Amino acid sequence: MLPIRSALLILSLLIGTLTPTPARGNCLREAITGTSFRAEIASGEASVRIPFTTMGSHVVIPMQVNGSPEMQFVLDTGAPLEGVLLFEGPRLDDLNLELIAMTRLGRTRSNQDEMNTACDITVDLPGLKLSGLLAIVSPPLTGERTFDGVIGNSFFSHFVVRIDQDAGEIVLTEPESFTYTGGGDTIPFSFTNGAKLSIQCEVEQDGRSVEVPVLIDTGAWFGLHVDTSAGLDLPRPERKLSAIIGHTLYGRVMGEICRTDELRLGRFALTDVLTTLEVGESPVPVNDNIIGGGVLNNFNITYDHSRMQIHIEPCAGFDTRQVYDMTGFEAEFAEGRTWLIEIIHPDSPAAEAGLQVGDVIDAIDGKPLTDYTSQERIALTRTEGQTLNLSVLRGEETFDVLIQLRQLI
Repeated sequence: MLPIRSALLILSLLIGTLTPTPARGNCLREAITGTSFRAEIASGEASVRIPFTTMGSHVVIPMQVNGSPEMQFVLDTGAPLEGVLLFEGPRLDDLNLELIAMTRLGRTRSNQDEMNTACDITVDLPGLKLSGLLAIVSPPLTGERTFDGVIGNSFFSHFVVRIDQDAGEIVLTEPESFTYTGGGDTIPFSFTNGAKLSIQCEVEQDGRSVEVPVLIDTGAWFGLHVDTSAGLDLPRPERKLSAIIGHTLYGRVMGEICRTDELRLGRFALTDVLTTLEVGESPVPVNDNIIGGGVLNNFNITYDHSRMQIHIEPCAGFDTRQVYDMTGFEAEFAEGRTWLIEIIHPDSPAAEAGLQVGDVIDAIDGKPLTDYTSQERIALTRTEGQTLNLSVLRGEETFDVLIQLRQLI
């Protein structure tokens, strides 16, 4: 089964350069540059605590957009927007936004595309109101999506942001009121390509260690992504899976999934890190080394853009190994109802059970997929030794298949 594979790690590449059409141009310029941004903490104090949940490796926060019912947004350090990204769909239709067409100069297309945008957006979170934001409306990504939108720079460029995994809270503090008093490591960062955070880490594979510049991206599902075109002097792991490692507006990104022996951030080391390698042609090449949620969620991290540093402290789950799907198949969540199998990994439970590319799975243990939440569907495929009864449709034939899960990577 395909886990959450958002393309948030390459969101900024897809946005490209936005040029407003004449209508509402001034409003949009103010929203893009952040001059219309306003923040109001309800308590009147210098900080606010916002609860979050973790979906896969994503930090997801509850928000209301222009007074909407509660929506789920991924907090993404890799999103450079001074505003929010919204995905097309029924939830968006309910917002009744006044949409304005803007030109996107796509980096992978020679022609100019138009994206719908809206300005002067208001976002309500527990204890906090943000207003004067830009909203960019994106076509839905391929793959299973468990959230309604993305927010990033509107937090990180205006507040010191602490993501506290132990408390399940995001703490936003006005920079002038913040002093770090924790016992973790302080790591300086630089800005790359605008708002992307770049730090140095050390990676070890088969006894060889290399210092590597990496981007920090809370919107990425993996632990580490290695840019294979950069010529890093590291051996490639022998054990790996060919897999779909991401989705973009232009299609899926193929690559390999493996394990990195050790990754060191400051004085802290993580072992057996789930790693993706981009292989072959990609609709939008990443061309960066990236640390994603699979590593970042092992820490309580404070992001301080004003001082260009992060503070990292191991959280209670520091020694938890990121688990990859154990079924041996990868599937598209077709029309939000069924899994359509796209890849079968050799020597896997799926292959041994006789599943084939093109098979459709519509139920697990007699329960329709639509009766599970996205988080429940993910959890079902990651318990070693568990047996799943899959209801399969192959052409006109319907049958059940039993598979016993085991680790593949």
